[in-house]
Amino acid sequence: MNRVPRNLERRVDGPSLTAQPPRPMFAINESVIAQSECWLRSPRWRGRESIVYWTGVKRDDLWLVTTVIKPRAVTTRGSFRTSGEDNARVVEFLSQAGLALLGQVHTHGGGYVEHSVGDDEDAFMPKENMISIVVPEYGRRGMRPLDRCGVHRYESGRFRRLQPAEIDADVCIVPTSRNLSS
Repeated sequence: MNRVPRNLERRVDGPSLTAQPPRPMFAINESVIAQSECWLRSPRWRGRESIVYWTGVKRDDLWLVTTVIKPRAVTTRGSFRTSGEDNARVVEFLSQAGLALLGQVHTHGGGYVEHSVGDDEDAFMPKENMISIVVPEYGRRGMRPLDRCGVHRYESGRFRRLQPAEIDADVCIVPTSRNLSS
């Protein structure tokens, strides 16, 4: 999963892909994953859901996730809620920074990583190809490998959970840095 997107045309064949144009590949900066894990991880004593938004740059063939945003949210053991005012602050930041909203990541307690009805209804600005990742166990064990999370893509007006082969084909984590001097 830690690879540079070399072949943007590589796709998984399947019935859901035949009638639609190719989906963009998601390239996620490694530092975005690390910061997301930090902000999502719930202390054992707290046990609450958490939420972050992923933003970056969009091209037709590639969505590059460069920045993670932690919005103000009310959280419980089984839900999170952001207000219109909180989300307006996010939109203002996106406008000032010249970034696009590319996805959201939130936690669930236990191992359930499907989208709940609330996750579908309360998604922040869902757009075609946006991803929504559900991290199990309130994020305590991190996000990697990504296929242990529920990786959902917004397609034709709904979120659909990606299969492991689709995650491998359409999502990559790009290294932040590499020291080759030693």
